[in-house]
Amino acid sequence: MTSRILLIEDDPDITNVVTYDLEQAGYQVHTAVDGESGLNAAVAQAPDLVLLDLGLPDISGHDVTRQLRAQSDVPVIVLTAMDASEQKVELLRAGANDYVVKPFCPDELIARVEVQLRDRPVHRREPPALSDGLSQLTAGLAHSPNGVVITANTPEFPVVYCNGAFERLTGQTSRELLGTPGPLPGNETADPARTEQLLAALRRGETTDLTMEQTDRNGRTYWTTITLGPVSGSAGEITHFMGVYSDVTHQVARQQELERHAFTDALTGLPNRAQLLRELQHEAAPLESQERFALAFIDLDGFKDINDQWGHAAGDELLRQVGQRLRGAVRNIDLPARLGGDEFVVLLRHIESDEALELVTQRILGIFHAPIELDIGSVKVGGSVGVVRHLAGETANDLLMRADQQMYGVKRCRRPDAPKR
Repeated sequence: MTSRILLIEDDPDITNVVTYDLEQAGYQVHTAVDGESGLNAAVAQAPDLVLLDLGLPDISGHDVTRQLRAQSDVPVIVLTAMDASEQKVELLRAGANDYVVKPFCPDELIARVEVQLRDRPVHRREPPALSDGLSQLTAGLAHSPNGVVITANTPEFPVVYCNGAFERLTGQTSRELLGTPGPLPGNETADPARTEQLLAALRRGETTDLTMEQTDRNGRTYWTTITLGPVSGSAGEITHFMGVYSDVTHQVARQQELERHAFTDALTGLPNRAQLLRELQHEAAPLESQERFALAFIDLDGFKDINDQWGHAAGDELLRQVGQRLRGAVRNIDLPARLGGDEFVVLLRHIESDEALELVTQRILGIFHAPIELDIGSVKVGGSVGVVRHLAGETANDLLMRADQQMYGVKRCRRPDAPKR
């Protein structure tokens, strides 16, 4: 059976090279980019060996090694750029089994991995035999349309049964899955936080359910609703856990599509008023972000004339192109939105100074410098922009209203005949 190796490395180039070398040698490789996710993955995946970078961004390699050693006896090989004797001794005392000094050749790495795994059989618990009662139960589950998995109530919760629907869901056979750790057999890419949530429920002997995104062995992403609960023996003790996995991919996709329509302007593809207000409320909630963001309210000048002269099709295309220009003019952290008609708003996040606010405002005004090419020819429109900073305690609606008033103040200065708000 293929040995599973967990590679904890934050450098993507090294990750790609090491993963390729190990897979070419016949190993199954899973990766983590920092110490926290690596420790979670070690719990969820129960690898046969861990390759650990010493210089991780969040937790030192020494501390990760100590925590891994406290959890299990899994072999740990440390990847380090330092070759000092004191460093080697410290690593070994922390619990590392071996180390490789960077840069290293593939043959050396593979040889050290082979040595650590040579006398260590690939860890798979033999699944405990099913009781007569469970055997009768599984006979009725064989044709269930939902995936069903039964795990033993022993360390690592090994799989003792899975039905055909679960095989089809994960793309793996029961022969491959039996004996592998639960609660998400056949899916080592699952969200570590969700996996830990399921494991915590198993340890407490509780029933739990959640919906989560998973990936099958072929790379297909799907969504499942998982209901997990204990199975008691004749004496009332928990002997097993049963998980029911319902494929809800289509329902989730439908819900996401409905949400997208509910919060997206159909004409421009920008967020709409509802999404803008939701983001404003979220931005204004933390005390530390108050007064550190601003709102730019934009009203097109000359749009009505073009719409009246050339028709709604030309007007719609003009609005689409303005939306595209606006999206390209602001920063990735900002949120451009269309309120309706010829009114647009931009939520400007992390505005630390008046100079930064002025710079972003000028970039917004810059989208009106060049003519816009429509099917009817080139047209020129302008924009009146009102920009206001958030005030402590100000609601989303009050901020939006104040930006609207500021914009009309700008418009009246340029056009005294402009209507008042």
